[in-house]
Amino acid sequence: MKIRFLYVLLITTLFYSCSESTNPSNDEKAFGIYLLKDTLLITSEAKKLPVESLQLQEVPIININDIIEYNWEEQFISLTSEAFERFKGVEKKIKSVFGLPFIFVAKQQIIYLGNIYPMYSSYVHEDLPSIDVAPFLEMRITKAPLQSIEDKRKDERIYLVLAEHNKLKK
Repeated sequence: MKIRFLYVLLITTLFYSCSESTNPSNDEKAFGIYLLKDTLLITSEAKKLPVESLQLQEVPIININDIIEYNWEEQFISLTSEAFERFKGVEKKIKSVFGLPFIFVAKQQIIYLGNIYPMYSSYVHEDLPSIDVAPFLEMRITKAPLQSIEDKRKDERIYLVLAEHNKLKK
């Protein structure tokens, strides 16, 4: 009798763990643009820290379900209208012309640190990819202007998640 109970417990645990891996909320966490948990940490200070040490907010500002289409070559992201409205709200969180740091996550791994600039800013962190808050349903992630910086926007893990979810522009 005890052996049957152990088998039932083992099988139940196995089914539970399998169902977790296909849970949509896990898919959402596999990809996203996140703001930092420390809302007072400015980009110039965040750049000095190992990117893996930066803590993220629980919910991304953009997740895989927010994307209609991702143009890989141009790094243009077409967003759902709900995601666009949510992203517009980010501008209220930007405290200066220096912008707001974000983290790009793919395959549940931190890929890179970037910066979101308000429309009124002319400042540029030359070593970081960036997003401008603009009144469009399409958002562009711009390459870091400094030529010696690797283009982290083209990381294979980002591409794979987009391909898995049929988000890449054909």
